[in-house]
Amino acid sequence: MTSSFASEFQALKAAAPRIASLPLSHRRNRLKALRAELIRRRSELHAAMRADLNRPEIESDLNELLPVKDSIDHVIANLSRWTRTDRLPLPLTLIPGRAEIHHEPKGVALIVSPWNFPVNLCLVPLVYAVGAGNTVCLKPSEVAPASAAFIASVVEAVFPPDEVCVVQGDVSVAVALLEQPWNHIFFTGSPGVGSKVMAAASKYLASVTLELGGKSPVFVHEGYGADAAGRRVAWAKGLNAGQVCIAPDYALVPAAQCADFIQGFKAGVAQHYGDSPATNPDWVRIIQPRHWDRL
Repeated sequence: MTSSFASEFQALKAAAPRIASLPLSHRRNRLKALRAELIRRRSELHAAMRADLNRPEIESDLNELLPVKDSIDHVIANLSRWTRTDRLPLPLTLIPGRAEIHHEPKGVALIVSPWNFPVNLCLVPLVYAVGAGNTVCLKPSEVAPASAAFIASVVEAVFPPDEVCVVQGDVSVAVALLEQPWNHIFFTGSPGVGSKVMAAASKYLASVTLELGGKSPVFVHEGYGADAAGRRVAWAKGLNAGQVCIAPDYALVPAAQCADFIQGFKAGVAQHYGDSPATNPDWVRIIQPRHWDRL
């Protein structure tokens, strides 16, 4: 298996100088094609989200499709400005010298994405990596298999395999991928795994982007209104069944207002999901039993 990843890495590495030398129109066209493919296959995205998370279609549009589309539009609109050469002033001692900053692709990037927003957190980093002129390997989460298959199918329809490839598999696959000398690694996940990613990157002095989880407390000020706070927290915690890195973990409420907060929270759940959330088709499910047990 590892040799296979080495060959895929070498293909991306070999193509990187050519991709970097192409005009910006090449990057824009690839991103436009990705946007068109996602929009064309929107119903397939919906089906993948239902299969993995039972997520309603409107949430999939807002939290998966729209962020990728907006990122593409943002990169296309700003790419010329981001890539232009910047002139810098020089001190008198260096005149008549000239100082410039040239913005160049890093080379070959690895993106390891999570399962909670499997399309968003895989393809948004891809959009920026492609916009920057890199070749990319994507490792979607095996915990969301329908979404991973959808991502692979979309990417294969838009990009040649030496520009962007998708590698699927379990943790052992991710570990094997980290053995390759990537120029940049983008990882979204837990701090524990993030430290291992950083350690692997350090062997090759690769730059790293880490988007890591943590705790998100809610502080309820005594003058805000505990009932209203509870209703809002119910919405925030209900989004994707709380499987969001910034979802509220716990609330710190003035003791005298705890009952009002709890009442507001219950009312908020009923408002959004009815009296029996478990039977509501818009109630997202915990991704797998292991995470249910953890919670």
